Amino acid sequence: MPAFKDVSVEVHYRPIYLRNWFVDKKLARYISSIEEQQFSNKVLLEGKEIGHLTDDFNAVYEMLHMYAHFFSSRNSFKQFIDYYYLLKRGLSERQKADVAARFKEFGVDRYARGIMWIMKDTLGLDEGFLIVEPSERIGRAVLGESMRYGTFSYRKLWGVLQEFLGNLRVAWWFPWEVVIGPVFLVWHQWWKLRMRRALR
Repeated sequence: MPAFKDVSVEVHYRPIYLRNWFVDKKLARYISSIEEQQFSNKVLLEGKEIGHLTDDFNAVYEMLHMYAHFFSSRNSFKQFIDYYYLLKRGLSERQKADVAARFKEFGVDRYARGIMWIMKDTLGLDEGFLIVEPSERIGRAVLGESMRYGTFSYRKLWGVLQEFLGNLRVAWWFPWEVVIGPVFLVWHQWWKLRMRRALR
């Protein structure tokens, strides 16, 4: 991570990536297709104009971000709160339909239904703000795992095994993520080594 004076900054060349390479290609195409719209969206902050994601893209992005975190380090309650306030801004029915279609396209629709239950039942969000139908069973599983284990970070081989065993607890709802997890982690370590060598 590059440092600017005394502040470390993590640079993302893409907003998010997914472990499933085939779905990740769809996501990359989607991000490219809305690039201009996102870069040209500006808001005023203390009298200065800054770039800001549109709420509909942010609803997709934050869901994918939480999804990725859930299978690598679980979710923090802060992530749920952030999503609550995003939904509270209110999406139009057309935007909701488009976001729901993106959830399905990127394979997170089941997880999203669990998050909607957390939004409604745990955080008290009015049903009119929800994007998809909530699922109590999935919501309780996601919330329970996140509250029981908090966020954690695995770095070594034993950690990869712990992550896999932990994900087995939710394999009933998310079998593909459980299967692809270890394969992706091995590939990702190889990719990082290759990038480090290339950048030297």
